[in-house]
Amino acid sequence: QLLLHNTVAFTSLAKALHRIEKSVNVAEGFYRAALVRYPSSPKLLRGYGKFLEAVKNNPWKASKYFSEAEKLQDMQQQDEATMAVMGPEEGSIGSNGAYLLHRVDERVNIVFLIN
Repeated sequence: QLLLHNTVAFTSLAKALHRIEKSVNVAEGFYRAALVRYPSSPKLLRGYGKFLEAVKNNPWKASKYFSEAEKLQDMQQQDEATMAVMGPEEGSIGSNGAYLLHRVDERVNIVFLIN
């Protein structure tokens, strides 16, 4: 908004840029905390990748998160297919079934609202 005026004070511009940088750091902190809490969420990984790409201007690091999200989504689809093939008695008893149920329970949709 400052740049829409004919004259711009350098101190005002510096303060605005500092506020933007501070907001970016806060948002990145929230993403990192959420990634620690929900490391197997492809939606969260993609969201952080988009943040890195668009806000932090780091497409190389973003591509790592995009590829990790793809791997997790593929694993989750394989787990769902395995659960569909397994009978109810196999899914609730046994180590493989317990592992798959644990993986399903980790799936949580996360919503960030950044103002």
